[in-house]
Amino acid sequence: MLILVFSSVLIWYLNKQNAPVRTTVVQLASSTNFLLIVFLLAFLEKIEGQTVATLLGAYVGYVFGKISAKGEWEQH
Repeated sequence: MLILVFSSVLIWYLNKQNAPVRTTVVQLASSTNFLLIVFLLAFLEKIEGQTVATLLGAYVGYVFGKISAKGEWEQH
């Protein structure tokens, strides 16, 4: 629950300071919230192990799908 509060306060604080809320901040907040909710539901036995594995596999695919295969790894 602390992660949910922290991510909400972080976005609120950046907005209050008129700082730009970049997409990376929103992605960080949403991904931590997603992982927290999945693990919480698994801990409370509301979802099965196969569902947890599927959701975590989709999350890993999302995270690693953002990494470009060519552009960032080339040396200029």
